[in-house]
Amino acid sequence: MNIGKITSKADRAALESRFARINWSAHLVPLVRNAVDEFGKQLETEGHRGPHLSLLSEAVSRGDVTTSGHLGDSITVQFGVRPIGTNALGPAGKRPPILVEERAALVFSQAAASGVVIVLIYPPSSPASNPTQPHYVVDSFQNPAGLTRARMRRLLHDLVEVDHCCSTQTSPPAVCGKLMVKLEARAAAVQSGSAGLFGYAKYLWYLIRGLWFLYRATHASP
Repeated sequence: MNIGKITSKADRAALESRFARINWSAHLVPLVRNAVDEFGKQLETEGHRGPHLSLLSEAVSRGDVTTSGHLGDSITVQFGVRPIGTNALGPAGKRPPILVEERAALVFSQAAASGVVIVLIYPPSSPASNPTQPHYVVDSFQNPAGLTRARMRRLLHDLVEVDHCCSTQTSPPAVCGKLMVKLEARAAAVQSGSAGLFGYAKYLWYLIRGLWFLYRATHASP
């Protein structure tokens, strides 16, 4: 066993992790903040409320959140909640309960040890309709410096699309079903670690297979 090579690999991994944590604070966090701020202003000009951004490390430093041990850091971009219509009847003489839907959220999560970043989308959820999966992995970075403005714009577009298409208020189930199949295919490709043309080929394979299963489920004989 070559102890020197093992030590060298360990040192290199520790150095890469250190640079990843530096690039999280110096590159990714400012980029996400600026992109969300610009995106929010654009939505406001169209008469819509922009998303809210929260950083876990800042919440911890303020004492708003407590954690057991060092778990890394995360950014959450979310639209909050919206009321949803209900036909439920409350007890006699009382108003029916007001139901709300947790709108879609985009989360950047960095592992404390490796510095690797994964990006997740959480679909809308409510007591009336829960998504089949709580979240989907839509991107990942070995180093936070890999996030570009173009990729950030795409992720914000994905967030709005999921929030609109999978809400119980704004979209029929069939539209959400197709979008969830796309997210599942994307998550499978990201988690496989494939990149470039091979990664895109894997995405297409999972997408076609998922759409076929969805078609069979929606056109099954009674």
